[in-house]
This record gives sequence, structure tokens and C-alpha cells, in this order.
Amino acid sequence: MKSRRVITFVPTEHAEKFATDMASHIPKLFGNYDSVCWWSDPKTESGTEQFRPDNGEIRQAPSVRMEFSIPDDDSAYERFSSKLKELHPWDQPVILCASMDIEDNL
Repeated sequence: MKSRRVITFVPTEHAEKFATDMASHIPKLFGNYDSVCWWSDPKTESGTEQFRPDNGEIRQAPSVRMEFSIPDDDSAYERFSSKLKELHPWDQPVILCASMDIEDNL
């Protein structure tokens, strides 16, 4: 089965709310399961985002990696990434997307 793995980074304190807010926008991909996502444990795998806003100082913020699997479909990706941008706490979130093969053992 083909899918797209969509990855973004979310400030640690926003991870749970962001996952909950995104849940109803994650297209069904895995049999009877929906709202599927994964994020790193802030206690063991937290990272730090670094950025500089226009004409500002370099800032750093604790963040977690959050991943979603969605169908390998352009329109599904457009709807999903649009909602991700709308709900993400940052003005310009990083969004990485890769096509993947998922073993269909359901």
C-alpha cells in the first residue's frame, strides 16, 4: 500500500493539543483505525528548533517530531497540509513529506 508520511515539528507544550486538533483531519489509512499519528516523547527524544524571525534575534524552542501517515493522494495531501498549517502554533511550520510503501497485513 502506498502512503505519504508527513512530518512536522511542534513546540513541546503544544504537542498534545495539536495532535487532538489534527485528529479529525487525518485521513483513514489503516483498516479500522483513524486519527493515527506519532510523536516523540519529550522526556527522551525532545529536540530544539532554532529560527530567526525577520529582523529579530535567533530563538530556540523545545520541540517534538510529529508524524502522520495519509493516503498517497495529491488532494488528500493538499487538504491535510492546509489544515496542518492552519492549526500549527507557528506561522510557518516545517512540513516534510515522503512517499512510502506500507506492508498491508491488515
